[in-house]
Amino acid sequence: MSEKNTRKILENLGELVQENQCESLESEHVFSRRYEDRKAKLLNSVGPETVKYHRYRFSRPAVAAVSLCAAVALVGSVYAAVKLLNTSVDYDADNSQITIANDLNSDTYIPPIEITPKYLPEGYEKWDDGKYSYGGEYGADGISMTDASLTKTEQFQDVSGCEEIPLEQSKLYLISREGYSYPYIALLSFEESGHTVMLYFSQDVSREELLKVCENIEIKEVPEQDPDHTYQAFAYESEMLEVEEVETLDVSVPKESIVSMQEPFRQLGNIGNPEQANIQVTVTNVNVKDKADKSLITENTVYDYEEVTENLGEDGSLPEYTLTADYWNPEEKKIESTTLGTYPVKYVEVEAVMENLGETDEPDVNAQPQYCSLVQDSDGGFKALMFEEDKLDSKEKEWRGCSRYPLNTDHFPFYFDSSAFPGDSHFFNTALKAGEKKTVRYGFAVPEHWLDNLYLAYGSCGEGDDVGTVYVKLDTENN
Repeated sequence: MSEKNTRKILENLGELVQENQCESLESEHVFSRRYEDRKAKLLNSVGPETVKYHRYRFSRPAVAAVSLCAAVALVGSVYAAVKLLNTSVDYDADNSQITIANDLNSDTYIPPIEITPKYLPEGYEKWDDGKYSYGGEYGADGISMTDASLTKTEQFQDVSGCEEIPLEQSKLYLISREGYSYPYIALLSFEESGHTVMLYFSQDVSREELLKVCENIEIKEVPEQDPDHTYQAFAYESEMLEVEEVETLDVSVPKESIVSMQEPFRQLGNIGNPEQANIQVTVTNVNVKDKADKSLITENTVYDYEEVTENLGEDGSLPEYTLTADYWNPEEKKIESTTLGTYPVKYVEVEAVMENLGETDEPDVNAQPQYCSLVQDSDGGFKALMFEEDKLDSKEKEWRGCSRYPLNTDHFPFYFDSSAFPGDSHFFNTALKAGEKKTVRYGFAVPEHWLDNLYLAYGSCGEGDDVGTVYVKLDTENN
């Protein structure tokens, strides 16, 4: 298989995964889970909101959610005498669930396609492949579309309704999910030619405009992009998409991974073996303040200077955090929000010493801890609460995510005085020559309800046993 063809298939698969996460994150996305250059805005390609960010969790890889629509002109292709594809959509209204199945009627080779919207709402422009927003703003809410002809089966939950709309050359299934930032998923099935297209529509796009977009999609088969026929339509059995209720205590922490301030440790990351880790870190000081020192806020000390200065007060004070949580209301069949509390936010300044114990220079060292809390379970072990969702009681409601405070995306610092890559996506990385010791300083925006049990997590944080992470207990009692 050629590198070009392999890349093409991976891009198609990756697009499906990305788009499904896109509609469930607000920031954007960016989602960045996460952190490819402000995941909140870029990875998930969603709204440019600066106050409310949502992180939805999925129990398995989400493989296929992209709004698709289309009444489409098929260019450069002749319709088969009999249809090549049977698409069935089963809407289980009682469980608010949609199941999509695609079955081919023959072994005929079906090539990949290019998708061109011949109509877009006024002012909408392309900002990336298959992504359109008002004015072409990068990462903003709008419309996203993709070739969905790889997956054989898909399942969506939190479905408010589904309708089949006949179009001239295709079947259009319009799936609605009330309360989501991308509330419409349009699935267009071209059964004669054997293709499906999906589009996501944000809440900013009206139903009338949505249908116009769908009625003016043009697809073109591009077999030249797959000369070795490695593209296999509807061969991928995606795992069922299940929205998972928020669960707490999902990160197990070995006792040996917990250290105190002034106690040196090796930054493990994904290595997992302290003997192989050359970067030593010692957290030496912490100060809890009501305000940040704005004289220190520059384009070299924060990643997004405009966002930081917009959200800090003139005196460096941090706005209060109104914590809201989204949940699925099965009676109303939509996502709803509830306010859980409003909290003062403190500026937590942390100082640490980083040292390269190796014999080679390290020009790109990650230096980006997250704040979190640790609690003991009934077995005497420790569990990490990484985000607001981890504090929710899953028995109370079908929680889907919490609002984000603008200056603590995923609990990372917003201030860092030792970046080796100002203005770059590697902003929270520094450089250490062989044997070099360096003092670095961080600034976190921390709501008050986290302060009593505050830790910094250094390393690769994720679900399950987190052997690659070191947790530092911060002494905030005297601050």
